[in-house]
Amino acid sequence: MPAGPGEYDVAVALRRLCEVVSGELDLLAVSVILLSGPGTETPVAYSADGHQPLDHLHLDLGEGPVLDAFESGRPVLESDLTSALGRWPGFAQSAAHAGVRATFAFPLSIGAVRLGVLVLYSGPVRTLKREERSDCLIYADLATELLLDAARAGSGDGLAPGLESLLDLRTEVYQAQGMVMADLGIDLAEALSRLRATAFAESRSLNDLAADVVSRRRRISRDAP
Repeated sequence: MPAGPGEYDVAVALRRLCEVVSGELDLLAVSVILLSGPGTETPVAYSADGHQPLDHLHLDLGEGPVLDAFESGRPVLESDLTSALGRWPGFAQSAAHAGVRATFAFPLSIGAVRLGVLVLYSGPVRTLKREERSDCLIYADLATELLLDAARAGSGDGLAPGLESLLDLRTEVYQAQGMVMADLGIDLAEALSRLRATAFAESRSLNDLAADVVSRRRRISRDAP
């Protein structure tokens, strides 16, 4: 729904921020990814739609700079992904196939509250200069403020303009996770791990596999990877 008088669309604001960061630092792409915990990664704004699938790798593979930055609460700066094959084997290889050689992830947080991550993708190997790192911390603070302002702008049972469409929480993934948990008698974390492993083994996205599980077109067996 378009924003009314005196309101702003947080989706548009975050995308513009990503575009500014990408242009200022001459990057391949910049994204904002929301998280509330493991398995909840939700890309919500992009400077380049062509690299949106790379954002979903963090959820599909359960590894990468976004998760590390969110969990640690500190920036994760990887200037050459070939040196991160031992750390993020699946992500590093997939990123290389997509033409990404360096990534920089900055947590979006205020105090102890963490909202997500601002992630930068670079085509060539590169290291951020000190002033560039400082600028990125400012950009991350701005993204955090945009999200907090949007949350405060929500009233009643609704969300602020643009925020509801941003928060695509991948309900099918969560439904599939619960179904696998019930079918196999395992906990939620193990259910998500089995879904991820199966999707990776079949070269599919986690979303696609989850849709099949929810619709009963597919069941995850105990022998699944």
